[in-house]
Amino acid sequence: MKKIFLVGAGLLLSLGAYAQNTVKGYVYNDLNANRKLDKTEKGIAAVAVTNGSAVMLTDEKGYYELPIGDDQIISVIKPAGYKVPVNADNLPQFFYNHKPNGSPALKYKGVSATGALPKSVDFFLTPVKEEANFTALIFGDPQPYTIDEVNYFEKGVVNEVAAIKDVAFGLSMGDLVGNDPTLFAPYTKAVSKIGIPWYNLMGNHDINFDVKDDKMS
Repeated sequence: MKKIFLVGAGLLLSLGAYAQNTVKGYVYNDLNANRKLDKTEKGIAAVAVTNGSAVMLTDEKGYYELPIGDDQIISVIKPAGYKVPVNADNLPQFFYNHKPNGSPALKYKGVSATGALPKSVDFFLTPVKEEANFTALIFGDPQPYTIDEVNYFEKGVVNEVAAIKDVAFGLSMGDLVGNDPTLFAPYTKAVSKIGIPWYNLMGNHDINFDVKDDKMS
C-alpha cells in the first residue's frame, strides 16, 4: 500500500512539474474581433507560436504546446491574412509575458508578478485583407531624454506623419527613450496618436542599468 501511495505521489509531482514547465493553448480565428471564443469560431492550423527559442506550428485544431521557464515570453507569429488585436495605445497584443515572480525591486519598476501559468494561453487573430505591396512607417532612435523632448518628438514627428494615409503599421527600431524607463509611457502615448498598430524594438538605451545581470535588463 505504501509503495502504491509513493508511486501515486511521485506521479502527481511529475504531472505538476510538467504542467508548470509546459505552456499550451490555442490560436483562434476571432471572426468578430472580440477576443473571446464564440461558438462559430475555431482554431487556426499551421500558425507558428514561439517561446523565444523554440517554434511550434499549431495542429489542425489550432493547438500548440511549448516548454516554458520562469521568465519567458510566449508569442504568436502573425500569419498572412490575419491581424493581431491592439490595446488602447495601439500596441499589438501578440504575446504573453510569463514572469511569476515579477521583476526585482529597483528604482524603475519592471514587470509585476504574473502568478501561476494559466491553464491555457490563447491567442486571437482576426481575418483581414492584406495587399502584397504596403506602406509602413519606420522610426529610428526616437531617444528622448526628458519629457520635454517627448513633447518635441510628438509635435515635430508624430503630428507630421499622422496625416499619412493607408499605412499598414509602424515600427520603432530601438532606443525608444534615452536611459530613462519612466519615459516609455509618454513615448507610447505620443506614438499611439498616429492611429495604427505600432511595434517597438528595444535598444541599448532602453535597458534598466540597475539590474545585476543582462537577463533582467
